Amino acid sequence: MLDTKERIALAGKFSTQANKAWCSENRELLAAFSLPDLWKSLGAWLQLEARADVENTEPSVEAYKAIISRGFLVLLDEGVVSPAAPITKLGQQALDEMRRATGIGVESLPAPVVELTPEQTLDEQIVVDWNTLSSAQIRKKRDTSKTYAAALSRLLETDRLSPHATVKVAY
Repeated sequence: MLDTKERIALAGKFSTQANKAWCSENRELLAAFSLPDLWKSLGAWLQLEARADVENTEPSVEAYKAIISRGFLVLLDEGVVSPAAPITKLGQQALDEMRRATGIGVESLPAPVVELTPEQTLDEQIVVDWNTLSSAQIRKKRDTSKTYAAALSRLLETDRLSPHATVKVAY
């Protein structure tokens, strides 16, 4: 266990490193803010709202970066600080990552984009084709692509296309 003097020395060292690392990691986001105003507000928040957290947290760069992130998000969400310029796409990504890491404001994040596998993409295409193309056009696609034919056959077996699927594409 560290004595008070050692703890204060470590806290000072780690807080300086945390500030530099946090600024570097969030430079795209911070470009949209007036830094003097941001640091003034963040410093006041740290003294008034996070003092106990800082004092009771084992000194580490990661712990202090998490506290800074939490303070930044609280101040942003309460309107105490606001961007002086538009937030860039990279800045928004940094903000979203910060929200996910802290859990603050995650409900405001857009739902993650689901990447479809090639098989899922083909299945979706077949469903669209089924609803928009004639049976002759579907047979032509089936006859020219083994992958399409296999996926079509699989979807017909699972009744995913429609209850009358065998009527549309005669084998």
